[in-house]
Amino acid sequence: WVLKHSVAALLKPLGYVRKKNSFLRELGEVQAIVDVTRGNFNTVENAGFTIEVGVFSPALFHFFYNLPNPDPPLSRDCVISSRLRQLADDHLDPWWTLTGSDDATTVDQAIAHDITDRQQRHGLPFLNRFATRDSILKFLEEPRSPGDRFIMPRAEPHRWCYVGILHALNGNRLKAISA
Repeated sequence: WVLKHSVAALLKPLGYVRKKNSFLRELGEVQAIVDVTRGNFNTVENAGFTIEVGVFSPALFHFFYNLPNPDPPLSRDCVISSRLRQLADDHLDPWWTLTGSDDATTVDQAIAHDITDRQQRHGLPFLNRFATRDSILKFLEEPRSPGDRFIMPRAEPHRWCYVGILHALNGNRLKAISA
C-alpha cells in the first residue's frame, strides 16, 4: 500500500516504469532509478526499507564492469546515487519501518506522505540534476560541496575511473587518458 500510494503514484505519471522494486525512466544516454531497498532482517512483524535514487549509464556500466547491463539496474549499479533521506538538509538516514502492531492506516498514510514529500523536494531534483552524461561528468570533475558529501561514488578511485570512462564515451581520448 505504501509504495503504491507514494512512489508509484508520484513516478508513473512522470514516465517511470516499475520493474520489481525499482522505478526506471529513460533519459537518453542514462536512466533515472528510484530503488526500494528492503532490510536484510525483515520479518512478518517488522519490515524496514529505504529508498535510493540514482542515475544509471548503460554504456559506463558495460565499459567499467565488462558485464551485461543488469535488468533492472539498482542503485548500486548507478554512476551517481544517494539514499533519499540523505539528500535532505540533515543528511540523516533512518529507514522507514512497518510493524505488525501499527495502526496500519495511520502509519501507512504518514509514511506515504513522507516519501512523497521527500521525493518531490529532494529525489526528483537530484535525478534532474544528473539527467545527462555531461552533467554527471561535470559533477565528478569538480570538488564536492559539503551538501554533496553523501552522493556516491565517494571513493576517489571510482570517481576518477568514471571520469575517464565518460571522457572516452564522449570521444575525448586525451582527457580520458589524463583522468
